[in-house]
Amino acid sequence: MRRLYVVLISIFILLLVPSSIGASIATIKPDGEVLVNVLSDEDSALEIPKSESLKIKEVVGNDKNPSSIALVRAQDGIKLTVDNENTTETLDVTDVKDNVIEIEERPKVEKLSIKVDGDKFLLQQDNLKATTDYEIKIDPKIAGITLSTPSGFRFLSIFPKEAVATILRAKIINNVDGSIELSEGSDGVLSYLISGERVINFFDLYEHSIPVKARVSASTAEILSVEQPEWLRILGFLFV
Repeated sequence: MRRLYVVLISIFILLLVPSSIGASIATIKPDGEVLVNVLSDEDSALEIPKSESLKIKEVVGNDKNPSSIALVRAQDGIKLTVDNENTTETLDVTDVKDNVIEIEERPKVEKLSIKVDGDKFLLQQDNLKATTDYEIKIDPKIAGITLSTPSGFRFLSIFPKEAVATILRAKIINNVDGSIELSEGSDGVLSYLISGERVINFFDLYEHSIPVKARVSASTAEILSVEQPEWLRILGFLFV
């Protein structure tokens, strides 16, 4: 009986201990509060001194929320920076595989996770993943995201999920194959290049998949261009 009590108490204690698996390094709450969760050396790939970890927690835990957080490149890897008034604190997140930044859902802003993918940054919503080369800066109060593009800073007002929904509603692509690139075009417009398939049904007898790419504005969700065979552009309305 005593052994049974020990087992039950142990299970109860384990249930009370929060799991760090899959935790984000920085979480932006709906009210703009920023929480930074630095995992222990046993659970995290972060190679930083414990004192630095505590210092970061003190910065984001005070009454004055950070003015911005950002993912930037440095000579020795990818850094997560937290700006708070006259101070800037930095974490090395080069080898972090889980979410680095997570923006929780709020009115007019859907949930978004940001990861490091090699030398690129990855914006994820559900199973949709958009990669970009551009450094990312976030205003926690409004969940505003700015990307540093070759021509300057560009505000990201359309997230991957909305961009994909736009081309699905227009029936330009039926299936997105997961390849979404966020970049600035030759026209200086920040946009998503979404790759997928247009499935053509020939008289309910035969289906044929055609590779299609669509470029969607990351500011307005406007469909800027479509890469598809010429015959499909002319006759595509017959198969809608």
